[in-house]
This record gives sequence, structure tokens and C-alpha cells, in this order.
Amino acid sequence: MYHRPAHQAKLKLKIQNPVHPSGWIALFGDLMHKAADGFAIAAAFSESLSLGFSTSLAILFHEIPHELGDYAILISSGFRHCTVLILNSITSAVSLIAFMILVSVSPDAVFREWIFAVTTGVFLYISLANMIPRVMREFESNNGKPNFKKILLVVAFFLIGWIFIFFI
Repeated sequence: MYHRPAHQAKLKLKIQNPVHPSGWIALFGDLMHKAADGFAIAAAFSESLSLGFSTSLAILFHEIPHELGDYAILISSGFRHCTVLILNSITSAVSLIAFMILVSVSPDAVFREWIFAVTTGVFLYISLANMIPRVMREFESNNGKPNFKKILLVVAFFLIGWIFIFFI
């Protein structure tokens, strides 16, 4: 019987739970989203300090539920807990890298307007392409009919959010 030393042992990588393609798609979308966040924050800070802080605060509050959702999507796609934490850290680093790149070139007013337009477009695309279908499925009750209580509750909180944005 031949015994192989530990340092010569062959590693067999066996994927117990293969990762669903939607997990990789969500990860790529998160990378793009974080780059847009970094560009938006950098453009806002290059415009004014107060705009930079308010944009950073808005993105922070937006990112808290977004990261929880990303975690749930990646876990349900087959990624392991530790892998999800590492991947989320990497995507967050993309935001910092995008911020540093844009700050280092110190954009002029026209370039900042383009950055604001592109990042707004990215945020709208993400919300329309990803969130609307999920929200529509959530509004349906078990028998396939619309759940008007949920619809009314979501619209009410949406309007309350707009009121806060308008008066703050």
C-alpha cells in the first residue's frame, strides 16, 4: 500500500451545491451597481461638500436593505455564507475604487452631469428591471388575484417617502 505525504495529497474540489446562474448574474449586477454608487458619490463630492454627504447618506440607507437582499439571493443561489461575505466585500471595494478613480480625474461640470445622468439611468434600470417584477409577484394573493391591502400599503409608504424627500 502506497501512502502519499500530506503535502502531495491531491485536492478534489467537489461542488456540493452548484451555484445557480442567477447568483452570478446578481453578483455581476451588484458590481455594476457599486461602481455606479462610487461614481455618484465622487461626482457629488466634486460638486459640493453638502451634496456629497447627502448623496453618501442616501446611498448608505439604500445599501442596507440592498445588501441584505444580495445576501439572500446569493445564499439561495448556492453560494456559501463565507463566500457571500467575501464577494460582497469585493463588490463594495469596487465602489471605493470607482470613487477614487473619479476623484483623481477631478471632473468638470459637464462630466459630472454625465455621471449623474448615467448613474440615475443605472439606478432606474435596476429598479425597473429587477424590482418591479418581484413587486408585482408579491402583490398577487394565493388565488392569483391582486392583494389590494398590500398594494395600498406599498403606495402609502412610497408617498410618505416622497414627502420626506420633498421636505428634507
